[in-house]
Amino acid sequence: METRSKIFRYQKWTLLSLTSMLIMSCILISAISELNSLIGLSIIVAIISVFGLIGAYQEHFWYTLTYGAFMLSNTIASLYLASKYSAFWLSVAINFSVSVVAFCFSRSIRTEGANTEAVYVTN
Repeated sequence: METRSKIFRYQKWTLLSLTSMLIMSCILISAISELNSLIGLSIIVAIISVFGLIGAYQEHFWYTLTYGAFMLSNTIASLYLASKYSAFWLSVAINFSVSVVAFCFSRSIRTEGANTEAVYVTN
């Protein structure tokens, strides 16, 4: 059994919990929203967040790095919406925190030498 540092485990479980909360909030937004564009956007964010959840659980470098980049672009889009509508500031904070944790966790994966490449099994 490999031993990981406490910071690595905290980053992993923080990313897992934040991503799970993001998926649940996207489902909630799509259930109560009356705007069709917001429903479509929240479904797309939920689907991509599932890949972030898988990447964090499997400690995969490229999944978490890509997820962090997607969440950073989502933060910029939320920042634009927050400049027009004040209700989106919470979304900016959540997206920014998820992207920071995803980038920090992908850096920790790279430095601790976890799953960075595909593994091939031969008989």
